[in-house]
Amino acid sequence: MKTPDPVELDIDLATFNEHVAAHIPGLIDSDTLTRKKARETLMVMGKDVLPQIYRLLASKNRVLRWEAAKIIELTGSRRSMPVLLELLEDNESDIRWIAAEGLIKIGRRSIVPLLHIVINKNQSVYLRVGAHHVLNHLLNAKEKKELGTLMHSLSNRLESGEMISVEVSKALGRSFK
Repeated sequence: MKTPDPVELDIDLATFNEHVAAHIPGLIDSDTLTRKKARETLMVMGKDVLPQIYRLLASKNRVLRWEAAKIIELTGSRRSMPVLLELLEDNESDIRWIAAEGLIKIGRRSIVPLLHIVINKNQSVYLRVGAHHVLNHLLNAKEKKELGTLMHSLSNRLESGEMISVEVSKALGRSFK
């Protein structure tokens, strides 16, 4: 993959907090260490900068979107859950993976919101595969066994949405504490 030049920045830095804006070009630098340093610096700024990081996801620059998703994942904030759930349907597989890992990092609190999204968008193969990955990490062995049909349905790309809806409804009747 060719790393874009900083001039390929398609967002207006003037609309960002100056401390955040100063590090955004570093996120698309051709040097990996520069990108990592910019990512880490933005993460250290804390959860208060997350709304600005979310805005980077609207960029057409794949590297900038990847870095923004990575910052959101690594921050592990529950406030990011709606954004991570949305990213499970992203066109880029790397970003979908980062979103799933972010939900795993948030922990079991992400199970019920994830199931609600799945029941509403059960035709999305990307979402189903991501949900399977998240649930496979967050459910305990007993839960995986009890929800075996759901887990199988989520991993089966050919499964009908109706079956998934029924299984998710059953799962939502449980407690995931």
